[in-house]
Amino acid sequence: DGWVRAEMTMTTAACRMTDMIVEAARGAVSGIVPDDTRIDIELVWDPPWTPDRMTGIAREHFGW
Repeated sequence: DGWVRAEMTMTTAACRMTDMIVEAARGAVSGIVPDDTRIDIELVWDPPWTPDRMTGIAREHFGW
């Protein structure tokens, strides 16, 4: 329908990198959809973020 909606949960509401991370997500999505697609990135807090939501690659990167 000409738009993509993505939900993201940050590790904390106090994250100072939120704007940068949201814009990076928007850029990643815009790279794989047609140019005229509306992109809506929404921050959600439910379910809350926990380390078990990390990918295996992220866990390896941080040594978890």
